[in-house]
Amino acid sequence: MGEQSTIHREARSILCARLRLDDFDAVPGLSPVWDERYRQLGRGRPSITVGVASTPNLQLAYVARTPGVFVQGAATGGAAVLAIPLSASRLFMQRAPWDPSLVAYLPPGSEYEVLSPAPHRVVALAVNPALLDRVAMERFGTPMTSGASGRFLRMRDASAREGVLRTWARWISSSTRAPSMLGDPVVARVMEQEVVQSLVAALAPTSPLAPLTPYRVLALRAETYIRDTLGEPAQLRDICDAVGTEARSLHHSFQKVFGIPPKAYQRALRLDAVRRDLLRGGPERTVSETAVRWGFFQFGYFAMSYRSMFGELPRETLQRSRDSRGPRVHGVRSGPAVRS
Repeated sequence: MGEQSTIHREARSILCARLRLDDFDAVPGLSPVWDERYRQLGRGRPSITVGVASTPNLQLAYVARTPGVFVQGAATGGAAVLAIPLSASRLFMQRAPWDPSLVAYLPPGSEYEVLSPAPHRVVALAVNPALLDRVAMERFGTPMTSGASGRFLRMRDASAREGVLRTWARWISSSTRAPSMLGDPVVARVMEQEVVQSLVAALAPTSPLAPLTPYRVLALRAETYIRDTLGEPAQLRDICDAVGTEARSLHHSFQKVFGIPPKAYQRALRLDAVRRDLLRGGPERTVSETAVRWGFFQFGYFAMSYRSMFGELPRETLQRSRDSRGPRVHGVRSGPAVRS
């Protein structure tokens, strides 16, 4: 058939399953099809629900994340990625607003960034580009994988979107309830055709991107500076100087684009960096040394902020890492509610 890909080999480690996890660090190990790195942005203990259905040529995944998170990643094995947001108060793909009418499309080899300061749900498809191109050629007369990385595709209308979500939900739900069904090559091929055809048929001929307004340009430059200087003692004044604006304008632009103030975003990334260092453990590592390394010098305020963010004190995180207690993974029997 000419459409076999490494998705077939990699996906066998998690053919069909629905899981609930309590640590973002446990998500990357679930499936080798997705290579992802997580940074927690919102407050509270993580809760991640994942539903996965795999065939030789695709992997369909439903993901619900709580609290807000910043994700960087890519699909492995030469797969193309298409993803649809299901719910979020503020959600960004490739640092551009990602509303429910838009399908994020990433050609093979592309890296992606998903950012949301709030809980959110997404359904994503990693698919063999040969299969995707064949269906696109039948529909539009042009292959899907010829295009710029990180572009958005627009659905024709709300009804078309609902049709895609119903089809994808049916396959995820059915296969997680009866994992052996996709071991049948005939059933697997039917799923591949229905999943890809439902999406391609729902796409509009044109897919405009959101324009780069001045406040978006300002916010994007500030966000890049914050990430680049995370290990340095950069203050709000330094961020303003780096992007050439005043604090009020920076706050307004950043809040409007990312749904979170710039200082809160910087603090969340630094707290996440502290947590990652503490989870690496080691007999020589201390909480105070790690806090100072990431710019926290008021230890009482730091401990309070850390507990508010992660639901435990930093010394408890360090002790947990030394006890070698990994994240908990829970099986969930019912299929995921993939709905808008």
